[in-house]
Amino acid sequence: MINKLSEEQGILRQTMLFTGLEVCAYNINRKQKDLKLFEFGKIYSKSGDKPWPYRETAKLGVYMTGNSKPENWQNKSNAVSFYDLNQQVSQILVKCAVNDVTRDDTQDPLFDYGLNLTSGSGKLGVIGKVKSTIQKEFGIKQEIFFAELDTALLFNSASPKLVIQEVPRFPDVRRDLSLVIDKSVRFRDIEELVASTEKRLIKELTVFDVYEGDNIPKNKKAYALAFIMRDEKKTLTDEEVDATMNKLMGAFEKKLGAMIRK
Repeated sequence: MINKLSEEQGILRQTMLFTGLEVCAYNINRKQKDLKLFEFGKIYSKSGDKPWPYRETAKLGVYMTGNSKPENWQNKSNAVSFYDLNQQVSQILVKCAVNDVTRDDTQDPLFDYGLNLTSGSGKLGVIGKVKSTIQKEFGIKQEIFFAELDTALLFNSASPKLVIQEVPRFPDVRRDLSLVIDKSVRFRDIEELVASTEKRLIKELTVFDVYEGDNIPKNKKAYALAFIMRDEKKTLTDEEVDATMNKLMGAFEKKLGAMIRK
């Protein structure tokens, strides 16, 4: 660019990948390692056509890294794989009514391995595992899987109805808690009590372990719970988090007869 704002913004991007890797690195460095991100944007290339030898193309970028699902007591969390990305892209193609897609091995230097996607309308895009050496340039140690799709070809036959929610501006806080409760108490009972006790800050509640046996009284079971908290307007303080957890522990003890394991 001739009239650039800075040296870093002096070149029009030729792929969505590098700006996406910057976002991934930013989140991973802040303990948000399980990411499934997408971005609509534009890339630029030479077309060879005169009098204007450049082409602007609208693209959809999809980035996946970390664990495929949140941890819970029933299933171990597995790392995202190429097949997870391929499944997500396949669902996008179905939503956009894109049929007869051909997949061929790609030789794209940005990937360790991947596939080119084509249809009767032309090249839809490419999906694959980002080259390890490129990830290292961004300080990323975990595998990144990336797809770049041509939105014009995707939307040719599509009429999607999308509901979009703004990405949270403030970080999540996680706190774990172990409860010993009667076997008759269901996880649904715990969920309902949490919702009635603290609806605003608790964004997610999961069970990552259930235990019965040694050191647990008869007719009792132990739940290991993970609470994800976030304030939509500001960063939570330790005092606010502690007050929320104390409020929840009091409710568990009073209404469920729970014993808090410390």
